[in-house]
Amino acid sequence: MAIFDHLIKFIMKTLTNLFIRSLLLTVVTFAQWSSDPASPQLLGSGVQAQVKATSDGGVYVAWLTDMGGYHVYLQRFDATGVAQFDDGGMLVSDHNNESWIAVFHMNLAVDSDNNAIITVLDTRAGPWNVYAYKIAPDGSMLWGDDGVSVSNSSQTNYSPRLAVLPDNSVVVAWSPNSTTVEIQRISSDGGLMWGDGILIEDNIESLMSPQPIVNSNGDALVQWIGQSGPIWAADSKIYLQKYDLDGNAQWDNPAVAVGPVVFPMGNWSQQLVAEASGGSFSAWTQFSGNVQNAVSQHITAEGAIAWIGGVDLSTNSSNFRMSPILSVAEQ
Repeated sequence: MAIFDHLIKFIMKTLTNLFIRSLLLTVVTFAQWSSDPASPQLLGSGVQAQVKATSDGGVYVAWLTDMGGYHVYLQRFDATGVAQFDDGGMLVSDHNNESWIAVFHMNLAVDSDNNAIITVLDTRAGPWNVYAYKIAPDGSMLWGDDGVSVSNSSQTNYSPRLAVLPDNSVVVAWSPNSTTVEIQRISSDGGLMWGDGILIEDNIESLMSPQPIVNSNGDALVQWIGQSGPIWAADSKIYLQKYDLDGNAQWDNPAVAVGPVVFPMGNWSQQLVAEASGGSFSAWTQFSGNVQNAVSQHITAEGAIAWIGGVDLSTNSSNFRMSPILSVAEQ
């Protein structure tokens, strides 16, 4: 029976991989952007592709291979769609991840010099730790072939997210063991600027899913979730704090965008976007009765809550309304 169970697991894993690759298996066949929707510009075999534009009209695409190890690859296209790196992209990291969960923890950004910044988890030091890479437009590894070690702990780290500051330094936030939040700033030349980093912890709540952004004044805003109680119906709150470039908190206490409310189990994604006056907008999914509801909140530059109770993005309570995405209109 044990052999049969092992065989079934192997077959299911193989079928899953085949299904993923049937959707994402690609080969570079075009030298420029295709005008035929049925024949798009194709990259290579992988999962979790992310795309960020460059100031010269080009684009970076980063992805993870799905054939053992989840290695990190990157391709850059110029404005006409001509690939700037080798066919199949350049290998950024071949450090292994032993789990498919790794695909949810890679992030890509572009700085003002059109360098690509990538944060990722891997297991080179045992448990998942956070690493950052900086790749120049010509493919040079500006922070070294092994990148910058952002976390260095025996804990399992989750959900690294990054934001590029105006001086091209980078703020990275992540969650050790999904119980605390840590924040670090990396200089443009790859040095850690905030010592051992900023630790956010709570005696009651588990803290997770941090989201850093840069506001219109160049400060770092970091949002995270705090949860307490049973995991299937945890009391959840969304917190927000503003930090200056030295890592000093600018508000006496974090702003509470919402809570306590109940988030759908597993759908703890939230969004944070900056607005022109130094404040921000948050959005999330919460239960309203028996259905999921998309809600938004405005937090001012001083950390005050502008919309009492938040704003429901839809009043159609007959349907699930979930995973909202915000965009700030230009005026």
